[in-house]
Amino acid sequence: MRIDINFVMATFMRMRPAKKRVDISGGSDFSQDAFSALSSGLFPVSDQPVEMPKVAPVSPQKGSVRIEVRREKSGRAGKIVTTVKGVPDAQAGDVLKSLKQCCASGGTLKDGQIELQGDFCSKAMDWLNAQSAYKAIRCGG
Repeated sequence: MRIDINFVMATFMRMRPAKKRVDISGGSDFSQDAFSALSSGLFPVSDQPVEMPKVAPVSPQKGSVRIEVRREKSGRAGKIVTTVKGVPDAQAGDVLKSLKQCCASGGTLKDGQIELQGDFCSKAMDWLNAQSAYKAIRCGG
């Protein structure tokens, strides 16, 4: 005896109750403007562009950026890695390059934190504390 799958599916679909559908069309046409309430006169309209005040870039004060230095081994097949967390994203690439040269080691930048290959917590902390803007803190065991 051969079973026709199309027949079985058609029979099953007839037995199920019809799904209730929600109308999401938003009307007969899509000419509605989502921002039409903004032009109702509640907000003042100006022809001149608004100028933002110019602010001089602020250089970080001495020791104002807290950097966490940690020695990790978990999840790395027993290899020791020094992680440096808290370096501003704009300066992370330059700090990574300098730390790699200082420690004579390889390293990378992952998820906003610097990873150096090997146990270089003391060297990394000495270098970071020698920089004027960083305050290095030893975290973890």
